[in-house]
Parts: sequence; structure tokens; C-alpha cells
Amino acid sequence: MSSSSVAAPSSSRQLAGVGRVTKDPQGGVANAIGASIGQVSGEYTRLYPYAEIPRETAMVDAKAHAEAAATASGADPATLAS
Repeated sequence: MSSSSVAAPSSSRQLAGVGRVTKDPQGGVANAIGASIGQVSGEYTRLYPYAEIPRETAMVDAKAHAEAAATASGADPATLAS
């Protein structure tokens, strides 16, 4: 069984062709639940001059900074993806 959610008036009389509008009593907290279990990310931006810094070294450095940013935002270091 699948379900979906839409913003709708509280009465089906206000929606042509709709026989019944059902409101989930916990619907007001659905977004908060989704936000609380969402993943945290980290971002790092820098221009690396490959003529001075090898690409692999730059990638390792950028990854370390992005992982540090994600961890500082609350990510579990054990769950960081490459």
C-alpha cells in the first residue's frame, strides 16, 4: 500500500472530485521526524593549482576538509562515505 501527502483544505467540499480528506493526527511532526533522521553533509571548496600540488594530494586534502566539516555538523565519522 502506498500513500502520499499533499497540502489540502480540511474539508472535501472544497476540492472538486474528492470524496474524503483524511488528516493524519501526527502529520504536523512528519517533517521534524524526517529532518531528525536525515544525513549530515560537509562541503569544502578550494582551487588547487595542479602545477604545484599533485591531484591525488589535493583530493586527499579536500576529502579530509569535507569530512571534518561533516563531523563538525554532527555526522558520525563511522558513517562517512567516500
